[in-house]
Amino acid sequence: MALKEKIRQLENTIQEGQTQLGDLLRENRKLRQEMKFFELMLLEEYNLLVSLMNKKNPKPRLQHL
Repeated sequence: MALKEKIRQLENTIQEGQTQLGDLLRENRKLRQEMKFFELMLLEEYNLLVSLMNKKNPKPRLQHL
């Protein structure tokens, strides 16, 4: 009986690990999507800043900010 109980415990541990792995993979995918969104937002803001600086100063330098 002890061996069957140990096998059952190990199977449960494996199942919990697989469930946790699935959760972590979903969370990782979500975080990568959010990161991509913020990268695009930052790029748009940078492009806007550069375009505004070009209108104000034909030779923009970021250190002038």
